[in-house]
Amino acid sequence: MKALNTSIRILLLLFSITSSTCIIAANGGEEENTKTATKKSSSDRKRKIKRLQKFTPSIKKGDDLSSFSYHQKSYVIEMGVETVWNAYINVKPNEAWKGPLNTFKQSYSKSRNLLFDSTSTELPCIELGMVYELNLKIVKLLNVGVAFQITEINEAEKIIEFTYGKDN
Repeated sequence: MKALNTSIRILLLLFSITSSTCIIAANGGEEENTKTATKKSSSDRKRKIKRLQKFTPSIKKGDDLSSFSYHQKSYVIEMGVETVWNAYINVKPNEAWKGPLNTFKQSYSKSRNLLFDSTSTELPCIELGMVYELNLKIVKLLNVGVAFQITEINEAEKIIEFTYGKDN
């Protein structure tokens, strides 16, 4: 099966509405340590950073998930694993989440204590510990914010794991 040799399967597991694991591809990547330019006031920015610093994941490594419901979906992409991996390494959040159902709102780098909003010119690629906030559009009437944190990046196995926030 030649297609299986040259493609990657992306497996999406949703462990209830509050947590999920996504096996795809990503890497922390090296990017410039540039603070984002923003029109928002300094106090508003500090408030957002403080809130994101308090982010609590809904599950932790080792938690018993046997009682959780899950949804599993597989995708086959007709490209080499490294090509797909590199695409995920280099995608910016405002490109990854730009569609009719969701949009990128902001992200917070815990390791650098930096906030990046959707208007930032230097958005970092995915990194371990990064907290993302998205706007989800539900039935074109409701706009809901959702937050999740990158909890594992495994380059060897091409895995990105993320967990939704406990307060979502």
